[in-house]
Amino acid sequence: MLCGDKLKPKLEVTPVSLSKNAAFPDKRDFVIKDTIAASEQALTAARQALEKAKAEAEAKPGQYKERELEAAIAEAKHAAVVATIHVEELEDRAGKGTDEWKQAAREAGTRQRAQALAEAQLGHYKATAALADAQSRLDEANKKQLADADPSSEPAKARKAAADKATKDLDAARKKTEEAEKALAKADEAAKGEPTTDFKPRSTATFPATSTGRRLAFAKWIANADNPLTARVAMNHLWLRHFGRGIVATPEDLGASGARPSHPALLDWMASEFMASGWKMKTMHRMLVTSSTYRMSSTPEEANQKVDPDNVALWRMPSRRMEAELVRDNLLYIGGSLDLTMGGADIDNAQGLTSKRRSIYLRTAAEKEVEFLKIFDGPSVNECYQRRPSVMPQQALALANSELPIAQAKLLLAKLDAAAGRDDTAFINTAFRRILARMPTADETKLCLEFFRGTSVAANFDGTARVIAVSNPAPTGDANSRSHARENLIRVLFNHSDFLTIR
Repeated sequence: MLCGDKLKPKLEVTPVSLSKNAAFPDKRDFVIKDTIAASEQALTAARQALEKAKAEAEAKPGQYKERELEAAIAEAKHAAVVATIHVEELEDRAGKGTDEWKQAAREAGTRQRAQALAEAQLGHYKATAALADAQSRLDEANKKQLADADPSSEPAKARKAAADKATKDLDAARKKTEEAEKALAKADEAAKGEPTTDFKPRSTATFPATSTGRRLAFAKWIANADNPLTARVAMNHLWLRHFGRGIVATPEDLGASGARPSHPALLDWMASEFMASGWKMKTMHRMLVTSSTYRMSSTPEEANQKVDPDNVALWRMPSRRMEAELVRDNLLYIGGSLDLTMGGADIDNAQGLTSKRRSIYLRTAAEKEVEFLKIFDGPSVNECYQRRPSVMPQQALALANSELPIAQAKLLLAKLDAAAGRDDTAFINTAFRRILARMPTADETKLCLEFFRGTSVAANFDGTARVIAVSNPAPTGDANSRSHARENLIRVLFNHSDFLTIR
């Protein structure tokens, strides 16, 4: 069966009933909690502003009165929000008309009228203050006009214009004050009236309770057992993630224009098993990582190398460099500072070298990439098919000189020093086990000891083209010199191919 076979399942669209949370998203528990928390925060801020104005009441009595009214509004508004939400919960649980609902509705109405009264009092206070200010400016302008000896002079004309403007401002302030007095009287009358079940519900977003079902139909059409292409694509991606190369080398194109599968029967079998398992990725992951193919050695064999240099037939496990996120996470893990907490908000890309959270939580966007991950071929924001690994000098420099490896080297140094003490050989063995997950060879131990003694060393490290080329300038045996040399060794091991390579 070819990867580009014609799709057979039919697209059947039927309406779908949606959940209450989909139809009324503002009634979800976390939204209600956030609404109450925001109201509490506003109340706290109003109280703090009042306390601050109280300390300055003698110098600014008008400001204190205004802050006092604002605090009263915040108190009333918070009580109204809590009461209104309580009524909503009763309606959703048992509907309107019950005695409990009537009592809660009266409470909500009373709280809302108290809030309206507090807002009207603040509006009246501001209108009265504005009226007094406008009257003061008009009086001052008229006083200046009376002092003019020549009404036709330019300064006198300017003062007359100012007086006319002050007159208009006063008329406008009088009108607003009259409106504020009416609003205050109306709010006061409503607040003193008999409690009723009339209240204003919260303004919440409302969406249809049913969907057309087109998206569900499309999803079922994609994940239909009669449509093997979906399962093939998924399994090809899974194989690619574990082996570094897909069974079809063009994961972005499994059609006739893409590459032919190297093992077509295997791909079809995996697709069948995937669908038979109920489309469970975990089952297929377990199958792959416990297979004999996955557990093969990465050691090359000369005979096979001649026949299949690209290892298309998988006669050995392909060696490949860790993904960018794993490089960063392993540095944090080795230093003992990786935060393994699950879930939570994404982390700003600017904190890529300082945050201890796993790299999966780092924000990635067109202009918000972590430079450290980008250097190691981090995820592309334009396509998600396959990462193309690169080799460039900046990668070695990033592991040797950037903020993250330096900080983790210092943390690891403290742990290894505590374990090995002054024994350099023990330190070397522990460092190799911790960073490279193996013991050093005799030549590697000798090379490291020469470095610790202050000898200038420049040699290939175990044939990996990772080079120790740092001399120890301080006197041999000096504590600072030993610490500096050991830290440098840790950073060299961070650059070792065994640290970066999955075999």
